[in-house]
Amino acid sequence: MDIPPPRWAGTGGGWRVPALLLGLSVGYVALWWTAPIGEHIWSPLGATMLHGDSQSFFLDDAASRYRWVGYPLFLAGVEGVFGTPAAVPRVQLVLAAAAVCFLAWMVWHMRRAAWLAVALAMALLGLSAVARFHAYILSEGLFAPLLCALLGVVARLARQASVRWAALGALLCGLAVTVRPAAMALLALWPFLGWLLWPRLSGRRWRLAAAVLLPLAVVFLVEAVVWRTVHGAGGERPSIVDRALFAKAVLVPDDQASGHSRLPEADLAHFLAEARREAAPLRHLIAAAPELHMRTILLRNAESAAEGVSYGLFSEPLRALALRRGESADLLLGAIGWRALGARPGAWFANAATHWLSMWTYYSVNDAAFAERYEAYVRRQMNRDNARLFRDANAIHPAAADPEPAVVVVLSRLAGGAALACSVLAIGAALWQRLRRHAVRLDDDLVVAAVSALLLHGCVLVVVVFNQVVLRFFVVTWPLQAACGLLLLHWAWGCWRARGGAAE
Repeated sequence: MDIPPPRWAGTGGGWRVPALLLGLSVGYVALWWTAPIGEHIWSPLGATMLHGDSQSFFLDDAASRYRWVGYPLFLAGVEGVFGTPAAVPRVQLVLAAAAVCFLAWMVWHMRRAAWLAVALAMALLGLSAVARFHAYILSEGLFAPLLCALLGVVARLARQASVRWAALGALLCGLAVTVRPAAMALLALWPFLGWLLWPRLSGRRWRLAAAVLLPLAVVFLVEAVVWRTVHGAGGERPSIVDRALFAKAVLVPDDQASGHSRLPEADLAHFLAEARREAAPLRHLIAAAPELHMRTILLRNAESAAEGVSYGLFSEPLRALALRRGESADLLLGAIGWRALGARPGAWFANAATHWLSMWTYYSVNDAAFAERYEAYVRRQMNRDNARLFRDANAIHPAAADPEPAVVVVLSRLAGGAALACSVLAIGAALWQRLRRHAVRLDDDLVVAAVSALLLHGCVLVVVVFNQVVLRFFVVTWPLQAACGLLLLHWAWGCWRARGGAAE
């Protein structure tokens, strides 16, 4: 069903809409050019371009071995061209504005709806100003523009699929994954988009599939070769996932942990048992928390404290174990985490469900009353025996419990709920229309909205199941959230208008 644009949508525009989009992007760059971070009150991640994770993205840092080379190479390239990494925020600023302009232009080209393109551009630029990822040396500063550009290509493919645009989209998708491997769910875009567009791809399916697979293969092959060239060909590539899964296994509640110590190797089982014994006060603190937000903050911070090779609560005994076995500490953590959680998938699911809900409800955005309740609860549970453990786990005064204005809390909860509702509706509507026998062609708006929703859920699920939960991992999906919501609204309004016209 191809729904014509509604009469109010502004089907013309000529040069005016692209010029307006370009003007908005140039204005955004001008606004932040001289002070990319801005005043401290408007600096969500700090007053300097360096964040806690920033140093690990530089190739000369030992921690960069845990990173894919996409963002470190970008940093090295910017430093090579401009002579200093201080140029990174401005480069990211320009890329962000250009990518937003491109996405909005592609959406306008798809539907010729002037208001939709302008509203999307303004929403994305506004959200970009709030998050300000482009102002920091963090992979999100490059990932967000790549995500916007990828969505723009999806909008172009929804309107008219071609080998050239499919290859460009695959290239952007691969680059986005090399910049942020936790976004591996982006690869689900291609089979899902192909299925939605299947009826209109007759005669070109194999060529389009090749146009997608070849760039992806080249990108991942080049990334692997470059990583080994930079970090050395010997040894396994360390994985942050191994550390995160170990932390989850340590903090699984006691009533769900039976069988976790049944690891094939006795020394691994003993290490896990000792780690769980030491973390027992944290597990009790989390389990007894009277509110969901308290539980999610405590669980997230405890997992962060439990993971690590060169840091973390169990770094010393881990080093001793790795030395005795002659194996990599990362591989040992991975062996423990995968096997322990694999033995209790229900506990793994419960852990992921807690984090999943915390992301959609913006766990770190809370009011003053919550901050008081949180601190009072932790202090009631704290004693001389566990005080040091609570401090090491950042359980006493975490930033996630700091008070925010009530309006910020309400708007954050509403935004999370609206994004979740729109994403579910978009996927459901696309599935329903695609499975109807007489549905030959899905509406382009619905196709892009459904793809955005699928990628949004995929990115969230990968993080909550396999990684440490950080709110910026969710916030960086704002292009997916905004595109899904606005395109779904445009599609629904078009359906309503079409039915109204038919009734007349």
